Amino acid sequence: MKNQSKTKEVNKVLRKLKGYSEKPFIKKKPAPKSSEQNLYAEFESEDQEYCETFAGVDIEAEFNRKKTPDEEAEMLEYQQAAKNFLKKDARVNFRISQHDLNLLKHKANMEGMPYQTMLGSLVHKFVNNII
Repeated sequence: MKNQSKTKEVNKVLRKLKGYSEKPFIKKKPAPKSSEQNLYAEFESEDQEYCETFAGVDIEAEFNRKKTPDEEAEMLEYQQAAKNFLKKDARVNFRISQHDLNLLKHKANMEGMPYQTMLGSLVHKFVNNII
C-alpha cells in the first residue's frame, strides 16, 4: 500500500514536469522544428502530385493487361537482376573478439534484427561506400 502511494506521488510530480504526458514515464513528442515542417510540406506536395498523376489510372487493370514483348523482356531482365542482387551464395568464416561479438549482438538486438543480418548489412554498406 505504501509503495503504491509513493508511485502515485512520483507520477503526479512527473505529470507536472514539462514534456511529460498524463501517463507515467512517457515523454511527449516535441513539436516539429521549422526545417522538419518544410520537409513534411515537401512530402505532402509530392504525395499530392502523385495522386493527381495517377488519379485516372486503374492500377489493377494496368497490372493485369497484356504486356508487349518489349515490356515482357524488360520485366524478365529486372526480375533476373533482382534475383542476382538478392542471391547470397558465398560463405565467410572469420574470428573476432568475444567482446566485439557481444557488442555486435547487443546493437543488432537494439535494432531488432539478427546479428548476422546486421553484419552482412555493414559489409554491404562498406563495399558500396555508404559508410
